[in-house]
Amino acid sequence: MNLMSNRGLGAQTSLRLAFFCLLLLIFTPATVAGQSVPPGLLRFRWLDPVADSALIGEIGQIFAKELQAEMPRNPAEPIPSRRILKVGVLGASALVVLSQKDAPSAEWDWVWAFNLNLTTKTKTEIETQRPLWEWKFYGLSQFAPSDFPDLLFTFSSCTECEATHYVGAFRFDAAEGKWELRRWGEQEGVFVGADADMVGDEIYTTDCIFRAGRLGQDQLDQLVVFCRVEASADAVGAVPRVLKETMSLYAVQDGRSKVREIKKSAEYDTLLGFVCATNGSAELCGNASRNWYQGRAANAPR
Repeated sequence: MNLMSNRGLGAQTSLRLAFFCLLLLIFTPATVAGQSVPPGLLRFRWLDPVADSALIGEIGQIFAKELQAEMPRNPAEPIPSRRILKVGVLGASALVVLSQKDAPSAEWDWVWAFNLNLTTKTKTEIETQRPLWEWKFYGLSQFAPSDFPDLLFTFSSCTECEATHYVGAFRFDAAEGKWELRRWGEQEGVFVGADADMVGDEIYTTDCIFRAGRLGQDQLDQLVVFCRVEASADAVGAVPRVLKETMSLYAVQDGRSKVREIKKSAEYDTLLGFVCATNGSAELCGNASRNWYQGRAANAPR
């Protein structure tokens, strides 16, 4: 009888210990800018325009100056319009994305982003080398060991031009409590395509597909980019010829971004299958659709 009671007591003690350890894991605070913050406040989310309209309104007042577009020198030119495109919140740190449309008829905006401390109301612009045209949020990715994911997005170098297209990311610096642009070497984005360009009497096109995710047993995300460069005569029905195909693998190691060019091999085939799993409609994966970039952007996760 005593033996059974001791066994029961031991089992209860083990259960209590396991439950305590679970609570400790769940409620152990992380550190942001030198201060402990309960994990419940560390979940990143985009503010909802309806449910969070009051907070977005307050943020609009804080950015009243930035939301005033410069008047054109020529009165005949259209007046640009500015707006808050998105606001993401992580604890007391907000990522505020503003956009400007140069004319009411313009199809695309260009954006720039700010850090905003919701407690102190201080704001700082996130430095970029150029405006981020055609900016579109793509999804969350965990490139480095951290409590906070990167915010992956696509953008272009310009509009109404032979643009190049990129994948970029905002990363959260917990020590500073601020968002910043992740650097890929010296670049602000990873190249994922370019508009057709006339070279001599031929049209050159560079089509790419990409996917961010975990490969095999890896615990962190990597970015896979597959590109094909083709040339064709400037004539109806001209058959393009493939000039080059590349497979690039981007990862973050010891806080630094690394890129590895993959040669034709079993690994190359595995990565092609990985990237085509979510880009099956792309011509590079065997389909006849050539308008991949716009199709990918339209179907990207939000």
